[in-house]
Amino acid sequence: LLRAAGPGEWQKFEAALAALEPRFGRGSSEPAILRAEIFASQGRLDEAHRLLRQEAARRPGDPRIWAALALAA
Repeated sequence: LLRAAGPGEWQKFEAALAALEPRFGRGSSEPAILRAEIFASQGRLDEAHRLLRQEAARRPGDPRIWAALALAA
């Protein structure tokens, strides 16, 4: 459904994620993973991959980031 949505709908979705991000806590990798999934759903695979690589460098011990990066590759 969101793949067929216009840019305005994606902006609403990204804004909702930004509003929820503080609820995950500072050390959580979930917001980055969700943002990468948004990028991938929009066809922005390079941006998703870049974001996940940056997060993997910041959190080298987080298996969720590495799993998401493996799926993105």
